[in-house]
Amino acid sequence: MYVTATEFKNHLGEYLDIALKEEVIITRNKKERFRLSPYGSRSSIDIESLFGILPSDINEKKILADKPRG
Repeated sequence: MYVTATEFKNHLGEYLDIALKEEVIITRNKKERFRLSPYGSRSSIDIESLFGILPSDINEKKILADKPRG
């Protein structure tokens, strides 16, 4: 879901609830500026964007297991 920064500011609570279910992209001046998603979730594009950079024996489970906590 896309929302302007002004709309987000005026309806913060509503968009926090929506972000629990789907990603909310906040725009300013018609440009994507922020992404709001639930804590602990990740976009599949994050790992896919590393294709060809990471060694071939690295997989999503290993990345998430090695992630620092806290």
